[in-house]
Amino acid sequence: MIICGYWGAGAAAATEAHDGDASVLVLEKMETGGGSTAVSGGSIVTIREIEGDRAPPEPDRSKRRRLGRAAVVSLCACDGCLPSVCHGGEWGARRELELERIVPLTCRARRIGVLAGLARFESQGSSRPPGRDEMASAPAGSATTQLARFVKRTSFENIPPAVLDATLRQVLDFLGVAAASSQLPWIAVVREYALSTGREGSSAVIGGGHLASEFAALANATAGHGVELDDYHSEALAHPGCVVVPAALAVAQELGSSGQELLAACAVGIETIIRVGLAAGPALVVERGFHETCTEGVFGAAAAAGQLLGLDVKQLESAFGIAASHASGTRQYWHTGGEVKRLHAGLGAAGGLRSALLSAAGFDGPTSVLEGSNGFFRAFASGADLSQLTTGLGRQWRLLDVGFKPYASCALIHPAAEALLAIIAEQGLATDAIESVAVGVDRLSLEHVGSLPLQPTDMNSAQFNLPYSLGMAMVLGDNSFASYLRLFRAGFKEPAVTRAAERVSMAVDAEMDGLFPATLMSRVTVRTVDGREYERTGVARGSKDHPLTFEELRAKFRDLLATTPWQDAAAPIEAALDQLVHGGAVADLVEPLAHEAALQL
Repeated sequence: MIICGYWGAGAAAATEAHDGDASVLVLEKMETGGGSTAVSGGSIVTIREIEGDRAPPEPDRSKRRRLGRAAVVSLCACDGCLPSVCHGGEWGARRELELERIVPLTCRARRIGVLAGLARFESQGSSRPPGRDEMASAPAGSATTQLARFVKRTSFENIPPAVLDATLRQVLDFLGVAAASSQLPWIAVVREYALSTGREGSSAVIGGGHLASEFAALANATAGHGVELDDYHSEALAHPGCVVVPAALAVAQELGSSGQELLAACAVGIETIIRVGLAAGPALVVERGFHETCTEGVFGAAAAAGQLLGLDVKQLESAFGIAASHASGTRQYWHTGGEVKRLHAGLGAAGGLRSALLSAAGFDGPTSVLEGSNGFFRAFASGADLSQLTTGLGRQWRLLDVGFKPYASCALIHPAAEALLAIIAEQGLATDAIESVAVGVDRLSLEHVGSLPLQPTDMNSAQFNLPYSLGMAMVLGDNSFASYLRLFRAGFKEPAVTRAAERVSMAVDAEMDGLFPATLMSRVTVRTVDGREYERTGVARGSKDHPLTFEELRAKFRDLLATTPWQDAAAPIEAALDQLVHGGAVADLVEPLAHEAALQL
């Protein structure tokens, strides 16, 4: 970024340097180096001739110096570029110019771009340039704007390999879960609604058909969240992949985007959801009772779709503003059951995608919508920490902490299931030998997976029911998708499982509560009928503290497709996944799953 020198230039440079990933070059007309720029964190290049259409001489790079966190970029002083910046007059002649009006350049410097204006900095009656302390406190732009800049600036080429690898895992995991879930009746209802209501398009619908991107995203994201096997970020309390991946897939197919563009869009979208969730904190879920999958998911879907659509920073910020009006979803299903939870991912994906499309069409959303006085955080949470949203954005990728589920239940159940199954295996315990199972959990887990009636009435009330799920583990030996599906077919009327579940109790454990949400852990104490007692703490397998390998995720994908009519598509889809980093075709990922098939329940 190149900023024209005048009193406000130094403050503008400090603003951009504070972002952490901005390359800032301040052009000063004073040979001494310029007033506030010297303390701003910007890099100084002196230029004498700045009048009219005359190009200044090649800058003296010996006078360039690096301060603060601003980086150095090359100044292009060719005849074609500088006059387009100078607009035929003195640089910095006005105190208040339009922020972020990008002027295309006529040579290779086009890749850098030029900021043809300065941020507005009021002098408040002072005739002196701002000092060092004032520069340190200069605002870096709204948090929403910083998020939009991150989305705009990120591309496949500047994403670290580890992040690309994690994103590939997200894509594969989503496809397997959505394919398996598409065979469930509540997912079929949403898919048929989308097919009958949406217009025909080029985006594949998993389970059969093609629709315009918005309705394809609605159906596919609902499937991706349809059976409690989707990804999660424990600290953000978020399920980012099941919202972002289907939104990005739908738009990428519609636009003909490359595999590399798909991965970049998925990465920024997933990171966006996690950052919003971390900033909101547990209050959004625990105190206010919202479901994060849609409330936060709309921003990630808007980011992914917006990047694929080529939105600029202002359009992305507007898309976020529109997305906030789509944020919705409560957690009443915690207490009553109901499959609406699955729909929340679809609403988040479709709402975020719609927001990006509306912004691209010229529709305006409010700015500063995340942190504003009547913005998202004030409406949905309390005590939001904006530093979690912006600190290290683009350098520290929080999506690397995403977990993947080996069990088809709420992730809060997994630590206890892991510990119980380990005790049973180590001690060779039969179900009838177990007198009681006491589970120590954090407070959120006690409410989230310990408040439903013991006897489930539907799939949701079984998968969010820790006592019933541990009863399954004791009787059936696991908490797999196949086991939940078996009980679903039986109406959850399996007397042995219910009797085992009656032996399970839950209570808050101070140590487990202190570790949450950074670590998902439970303490399980098993007492046998002959008086023996075994205790073990369990960490969720698949979490950041006990991750699954890529090969384990591939095995999960194959096992899930084996439950569908598309089991022969597993190998071709994996091959297509491996080609994404080389620009492979996005359609090859989803088209094999778009052939209509009879439900296999």
